[in-house]
Amino acid sequence: MYRIAVLTDLKHEGEHYAKVINDYCINQKLFPLLETYQNQEVFFKEIQTHVPDIVLLVLPGVDGLNAAEHLRSLFPGCGIIWCSNLDFSLHAFRLRVEYFFLEPVRDDEIQEGLRAWFRLKKQSFKQYNFRRKMNEEKNFIPCNDSINDHYDIWRQPDCRICR
Repeated sequence: MYRIAVLTDLKHEGEHYAKVINDYCINQKLFPLLETYQNQEVFFKEIQTHVPDIVLLVLPGVDGLNAAEHLRSLFPGCGIIWCSNLDFSLHAFRLRVEYFFLEPVRDDEIQEGLRAWFRLKKQSFKQYNFRRKMNEEKNFIPCNDSINDHYDIWRQPDCRICR
């Protein structure tokens, strides 16, 4: 079961976003635990004990930026879908936010953010299984190259980086 949190500054908007998320998940045959928050202090206190898998963050201006940075520093593995009224797209890229979009909040943008997060989750699961399978074989040695996107390639004679 996925734990999904919605952090926004208005209660009725948070409830609407939770309904959009719930409808999308039901269509995907998923049944998440949804929680909505309107206060950042309460949100960060609660997630210390119950870490969400993904957070929909809809806060204006620098409040959203601060919340995204704090969330990423506390829980690097937590997915973030972030909506802001200011263009923080470079900050979102730096923080490795799964999906960023500008206000106004549209239902299809929330759904696209969820699709992006589920796609990343599925890819990381496949990579985990690939690494595990390769570790079981005796002839393969994990490549310890420092190039960032070379982490899932294994040292072989035809590897252009490991030669």
